[in-house]
Amino acid sequence: MGMKKILVADDNFCNRELLVDLLKRFDTALVATLVAANGTEALEIAKKEHPDLILLDINMPGKSGVEVCQAVKSNPTTKNTYIIIVTANIQAEKRMEAKTVGADAYITKPFDVRQVSEMVKEALDL
Repeated sequence: MGMKKILVADDNFCNRELLVDLLKRFDTALVATLVAANGTEALEIAKKEHPDLILLDINMPGKSGVEVCQAVKSNPTTKNTYIIIVTANIQAEKRMEAKTVGADAYITKPFDVRQVSEMVKEALDL
């Protein structure tokens, strides 16, 4: 099993740090964490690094999480990336929109650390 790459994309510094800290619990020999502070950056990193998993905020400047998800899933080289939407937005239509563009899972903020850890483990088969 090779190194797994996880991209954390959130414009909120505290949320990014929380997720990055959470991912530090995983063996650094198995998991590398990448970060993006907005949707445009997230998409650039996704295209260049081909992460195995993206933890993606919906409301970001530049491109929204929904746009990033759509772009990643419609690109042949990144379409197998597992995407977990992490958002404070619990509206049903946002959830549907994320699902429509190919999001694999959905977590609402404030998130449960254990739940996120389990989802990451499952997504990456750790």
